[in-house]
Amino acid sequence: MKKFYLVIVRIICISALLFSITNVDAQITHAYFVSSGLGSHPAKILYDANNGLALGGYSSFGNDSTYINLMHINSGFTVGSHAEYKLDNPIAWTSDFIKAGNSYLTGGISIGAITTNAFLLKTDTAFNINWAYRFTNLLHGQTGLHNFFYEGNKFTAYSYQTQFYDGMYRISTTVNDTTFEAKEITLTSGGFFKAHDAVKYGQPGEHILCGTASDAAGQDGWIAKIDSAGPVWSYKYDFGGNVQEQMYDMMLTSAGDIITSGVSQVLTNVDTYVSKLDTAGNLIWSTNIYSSTGTLYLKAAAETNQQEILLAGLVGFPYRVALIKLNAVGGIIFARSFTPATGANPNSFIKKPDGSFILVLDYSNYLFIELDSTGNGCDFGNDSSIYVSNFTGTVRTNLPLVYAPFMLTKQVQPVYPVTETYQTSVLCTSTGIEQLSVATGFSLYPQPAHDVLNIVRKENKGKNVLLKVFDIAGKKMIDKSMSDEEHIRLNIASLQAGYYLLQLISETKTYSVNFIVD
Repeated sequence: MKKFYLVIVRIICISALLFSITNVDAQITHAYFVSSGLGSHPAKILYDANNGLALGGYSSFGNDSTYINLMHINSGFTVGSHAEYKLDNPIAWTSDFIKAGNSYLTGGISIGAITTNAFLLKTDTAFNINWAYRFTNLLHGQTGLHNFFYEGNKFTAYSYQTQFYDGMYRISTTVNDTTFEAKEITLTSGGFFKAHDAVKYGQPGEHILCGTASDAAGQDGWIAKIDSAGPVWSYKYDFGGNVQEQMYDMMLTSAGDIITSGVSQVLTNVDTYVSKLDTAGNLIWSTNIYSSTGTLYLKAAAETNQQEILLAGLVGFPYRVALIKLNAVGGIIFARSFTPATGANPNSFIKKPDGSFILVLDYSNYLFIELDSTGNGCDFGNDSSIYVSNFTGTVRTNLPLVYAPFMLTKQVQPVYPVTETYQTSVLCTSTGIEQLSVATGFSLYPQPAHDVLNIVRKENKGKNVLLKVFDIAGKKMIDKSMSDEEHIRLNIASLQAGYYLLQLISETKTYSVNFIVD
């Protein structure tokens, strides 16, 4: 086997003097599995301009206990610097992780037989502990910290509950990063109240949140804008469900609008509703997304550079991982899915500086699926069971909230280092050729190729063509006239491992596509 050095290249042109390239915009994508051997779960992955990808999560540690894990992720998704910490309670679930100046903040919930506390750790960028605190008097059930923001040298977090309870908290730093204040947020009408996601909008300290509210009128998704003085506006949104309705995920578009996704259940049917709202909570459009194979939950959203919307979630039973792309007005562009070997739960997207994406999944360890800038990635196939339709029946009503000061109790949180090792494996590789083959008029296999590349012509059958192969520097490696057969077996044994461009030139058209030799 030839030694293969992977190079990720986006070819715009090789040489204007040689030819004009058409239909070449493929990017190599992979899926990576990062395992600790004990079971790990991601909370948040972020792009740190100084340190690359960084992740906060938690891992199993023996029976009925978990610990915090923090790591930098190198190219090829190998684990770089990392640290693992146990708390005094046996269970530590990390729920959020954020860059704060030259530090990281990690938080979540610590669960023991007697006490349950929210925790917050500050580390340097090498994950050495600066300080660790727990907040011991938060009410409303098992309460942890989630939805972190760092703005203007101040930190804000919102609490979350492992179940539905009758309130939540906003916790912020004041004069320094070890002094905190808290506000309690409850429903004026009473009932259960829970936040799932939040985004920052406007001035520092202004945030838009979404979640689930349940009162005497029923259960609905909600969205609210909250600042340090309290709620600016807050609404419930009813999509017609009579069992449950929840808003799971939200994001801000480049135009400043809000995209939310949630579920609505009627009897046993669970559908997803994706909505676009302005920043005053007014509905612009809503789309119903459902599957003929069962339940559909969409739990992560991102925006492409073309203002299209990527959504990821779970579909059917046993669950498949769904990847859906909508245009800016909610129309479907594609619906795809793949079936993992074991359960995989989409966590979030991260958009990289080049416009491509990483889809992060909880796969009983860490699963990272690279997507190119248009949302293409390996292992996803078209899913004809997923349907999208416009929905006009949303009912919005006011959701009055009570916002009151809360005296917060803070204690030093004991932290105990532990040691873990990680292994990375590549689950799949794609050059995007699967998506390009229809447009280019021919298909290639296998990918990557070794010794022989099979070319199946879809157009200009029965006609002779010129076949040319160029390396990434533009050097012509193969140049020959091919006969009129539909299936061409091209000998590539002389090519070194790497990334190449193939051209088929007929009397009327030139087709171009990338391929890999391993």
